[in-house]
Amino acid sequence: MTVVSASPAHRPRRALLVLAAVGMVLVVGATAATGLRAEWVQHRYGVWALQPGPHPPVIWYRGRDYRRGGPVTVVPPDAARVGPAPGGSVILSEPSGDVAPTVVYVRCPDGSLLHYDLSGGP
Repeated sequence: MTVVSASPAHRPRRALLVLAAVGMVLVVGATAATGLRAEWVQHRYGVWALQPGPHPPVIWYRGRDYRRGGPVTVVPPDAARVGPAPGGSVILSEPSGDVAPTVVYVRCPDGSLLHYDLSGGP
């Protein structure tokens, strides 16, 4: 039985085709991962980006969506830090027990303060 192998001239060409195929798979995979991340950020924070900024249009807290309102100058005296927000911001809220508060405040890294209102029903 005689074994026939590819001629030496065809081996580099085959290797290049394999490398091109692997490269295409990597490019398609990276593009898909980037698109999925952007879609997740848009769904969660209401902005098409790979990472939301310090004051996105929507934040998510205690299983609810809060829509950005306007700037405020002071927060209620009993408001306390209750969690992190995107971009290094901090969520502040008044104590509300087991129910979601109707308003939360976000202190941004630049020192600005915004209020976010509860969106939607139960």
